[in-house]
Amino acid sequence: MIKNLIKTSIVASGVLATSAFAQTFSNVSLTLVGCNAGSTTCFANTTSDVGDGTCANSRQVRWDGGTSTGKNITAIMLTAKASGSPVTLGTVASTCFGGAGNFPELNFVSVVEAE
Repeated sequence: MIKNLIKTSIVASGVLATSAFAQTFSNVSLTLVGCNAGSTTCFANTTSDVGDGTCANSRQVRWDGGTSTGKNITAIMLTAKASGSPVTLGTVASTCFGGAGNFPELNFVSVVEAE
């Protein structure tokens, strides 16, 4: 059932990546997924480094959970975390979320089928 839910989540999300950006891809497991109660910023903590090393914190990605795409990303991340499935994350090269230099900006996510 979880595998079907994951597949449904991916199909429902549509295309999250865009070819206009140079991206770095990382296969990781998630340790924490959440959203800030005071803003639309959402985050996922990972077991290994994400991104190209531009941002100070390479074990957390952030995205705007207030957009329709952001809501899809949040659903996929929560599904992956709940099922224990790893994910492939695409981050925008040389770009940090909100321009603050702290966290890689998420541009793509897909669930890797758990073995």
